[in-house]
Amino acid sequence: MELDLVLSGLDANEATLHDLQEWIHAERIPTVRAEPKQIPAGEGKMGPILLTALGVILGAKATVELVRTLHAWIRERKPKVKIRIRTQHGEFDFEAASIRETQALLQQVLEALNAQGA
Repeated sequence: MELDLVLSGLDANEATLHDLQEWIHAERIPTVRAEPKQIPAGEGKMGPILLTALGVILGAKATVELVRTLHAWIRERKPKVKIRIRTQHGEFDFEAASIRETQALLQQVLEALNAQGA
C-alpha cells in the first residue's frame, strides 16, 4: 500500500518532516519506506509544495507499526501539526495534539482505511 503523510500547521516545515522521516527509519519497520514527496499546489497556486509530505510504501501488516511509530513521535516531539494520511482510496486527518493513546489513533486510522477500501 502507498500512503502520504502530509503535515500542516505551526510546526509543518522541512525540519519537522525530516525528524518524522528519521524517526520512521529508526524504527526499522519491515517493508516500510518513507521519502519526502512533492505535493501538487492547490488551485490558484504555482509550483509544488515542497517538503511537507512523506510518501510511505508499506506492507499491510506494517500499517499497525507505522501508526505506533507516529504516536510515539507525536508523544515525544509534541509537534503543533495536523497530519493527513492519504491513500488512493481517500484521506484521514487528525491533530497531533489531540491524540492521547496509541490504541485510539490506531483504531481511527484502521477504521478510516477500511471504510475507504484500503
